[in-house]
Amino acid sequence: TVADNVTGGSSTLTLTGTGVTAAGVTLSSSAVTFPSTDVNSVSAAIPVTLTNNGSGALTIVSILVNGTNASNFSQTNTCGTVVAAGASCVINATFAPTATGARSASITVTDNASPATQTITLAGTGVTPTISLAPTSLAFGNQAQGLTSAPLSSVLTNTGTGPLIITAITVGGTNSTDFTQSSTCPISPATLAVGSTCTITATFTPTAQGVRNASITIADNVTSGNPSLPLSGTGTTPASVSLSPTSLSFPATDVNSLSAPLPVTLTNTGNGTLTITSVTLTGLNATNYSQTNTCGTSVAAGASCVINVTFAPTVTGTRTASLTITDNASPATQTVALTGSAVTPTITMSPTSIVFPNTTDGTTSAPLSTTLTNTGTGPLIITSIVLGGTNAADFSQVNTCPISPNTLPVNGTCSITATFTPTAMSSRSATITINSNALGTAKTVALSGTGIAFTVSYTPSSWAFPSTIVGVSSTSKTITLKNLGSINLNITGVQITGANPGDFSQTNTCGTTVLPNASCTFSVVFTPQGTGPRSAALSVTDNGDGSPQAVALTGTGTQPLVSVSPSSLVYTTQQYNTASKTQKVTVTNNGTAALTITAIGFTGTNATDFTDTTTCPISTGMLAVGSSCTVTVTFTPKGMGPRSANLSITDNAPASPQVAALTGTGTFAKLTPTTLAFTAITVGRSSGAKTVTFTNVGNASLTMNGISLTGANPGDFTQTNTCGTSVAPGGTCTVTVTFKPTALGARAANLYFDDSDGAGPQTVTLTGTGI
Repeated sequence: TVADNVTGGSSTLTLTGTGVTAAGVTLSSSAVTFPSTDVNSVSAAIPVTLTNNGSGALTIVSILVNGTNASNFSQTNTCGTVVAAGASCVINATFAPTATGARSASITVTDNASPATQTITLAGTGVTPTISLAPTSLAFGNQAQGLTSAPLSSVLTNTGTGPLIITAITVGGTNSTDFTQSSTCPISPATLAVGSTCTITATFTPTAQGVRNASITIADNVTSGNPSLPLSGTGTTPASVSLSPTSLSFPATDVNSLSAPLPVTLTNTGNGTLTITSVTLTGLNATNYSQTNTCGTSVAAGASCVINVTFAPTVTGTRTASLTITDNASPATQTVALTGSAVTPTITMSPTSIVFPNTTDGTTSAPLSTTLTNTGTGPLIITSIVLGGTNAADFSQVNTCPISPNTLPVNGTCSITATFTPTAMSSRSATITINSNALGTAKTVALSGTGIAFTVSYTPSSWAFPSTIVGVSSTSKTITLKNLGSINLNITGVQITGANPGDFSQTNTCGTTVLPNASCTFSVVFTPQGTGPRSAALSVTDNGDGSPQAVALTGTGTQPLVSVSPSSLVYTTQQYNTASKTQKVTVTNNGTAALTITAIGFTGTNATDFTDTTTCPISTGMLAVGSSCTVTVTFTPKGMGPRSANLSITDNAPASPQVAALTGTGTFAKLTPTTLAFTAITVGRSSGAKTVTFTNVGNASLTMNGISLTGANPGDFTQTNTCGTSVAPGGTCTVTVTFKPTALGARAANLYFDDSDGAGPQTVTLTGTGI
């Protein structure tokens, strides 16, 4: 109803309609922030989803961009004018900054929802890259025509606020073909981040003499245009290089040692000055070589300089490298091949340590050795081999190793021999150190051993033998050795020593080793070689304390001395096979020991002609010192003529057997009677006859050469006989004798038988008295 001043009263307008549920709007994001975006470029679109979550249709009145920098943002959408209940549409926003810095705006959606406007805030930053070059130009200076210079570089930095997009880097300008470039710069689609750098490197190879120019252009997204890097240089007449020699071969050199220098002569054989950029060592093992030179930075035309190269290998084997000279000659680099053989001696010890067996304090062990081998690839120089360590004084060493300046060749060996002489009863140790040119620390050999007390007992500790005849062996006496130590007793020698070692002998059960707490025995025999007190010692050499140990041995040598009296027996002529009167020999022991007589007999030519009886003890007894006995000898000739033999007494005295010479004569002729005594008779008258019988008692015929009268008065006697020329064995003949004195007084003669009897001639004494 409208109340007004219209005549006729108020006016009425009838209104009709239908009530429905209102539309509702939700946005997937109420704010959009764009990444930094280059000025004058368009960002990627960022979507925002609008959803009608009501039950009625959403009527879109407008979707507009507004705000401070609305012109830097834009939107497109799929919403149209109506969005059905439950449906969605997409609003795509983009950012296209027109200036650097933070930029902001809003998207406003006007519709029939409640509230009737919805806002999406927009934010982004406009950025722009900026290039800085350092240096800003590259001047190569003089460079020999046709030769490539050393490279020069410029560092490109993105000093802007946005990523730098480089699409190309090119060389251009008047003499662009004289220059080349390379770079580490990223090319689109890659970018160079704010504050990052890359390097552009150029070289100059003049194609003609004189000043040469070009530039490097960087095509990018910098708003101020594409920057450039000016290039300049001057082409010159080239120098020429000669190297002598062109390769160096070093002799085998020890690792970590320095060879003698080898020279390389560099000569500028060109017409221009040689500018030397660098003299370097390159290649696989460049660090194993070093160089010094007299070249400086330039070498005049026709001049020379010397480069001295040394080899200092760090590992074994063949080591190679190159000496590289970079200059303005053509070509711009010259190389000298370097080779060398790196060797190293290596010490191998076998064994690596020496452990001595337990050794008696104060005695020296058996020597033990270790072998040193040069297992490396170069000669081993040994400067010293020394003993050190805690108990060095307890050990000693000798060796066959060559000492510097002598060397041990590869695979050569030498030996180090040590002995252990402990000065205390405890564990002892030391070290042998070999100082040499082998790599690493000095080689060592550990020495160890234990000094111990080592007692050896002998029971009895001395032995006195009873008096024993010289040359006669006593009964054996036993001496017991006992090892009281805790290790094996090693016996290296057993001998008899002292004043009279030849008077004693020994056998033993000891062998070379006696175990701890075990025993063995020595059997000692005394055989004196002279009279009187005799002494020696049983000496045992071993690894025990007090070696050699000695057991005193004593004894007295005694000697029976024999006298035989008389020293010979002479028998008168004795008829064949008839016993003579006995004669005696006295045997007396004048010595200091009892005399043992083992036999009494006869020796010699006619030993069977003699027999004996004796009071001497034989075999079963002994003749005491100072005592005597007798041997009674009878001569019974077994033939005619001189007979001889020796009485032989075998005993234990010196010069046994004792001998007494025996002599006698045997006869076959027997005269009966052996004297004729005539009664007194008147001178001139003949006596009655008397008869003498001649008997051959032997076993062979006797030749009768004649029977005659001899003596003082042979003319006073006469004889006749029946003997003829021979008398057979057992035969007889008779001789008849008469006496006719030729003067007063006693008259005498001999009846003389001349025959073949060895005892002849035989005589019969004739006597009578003339009255």
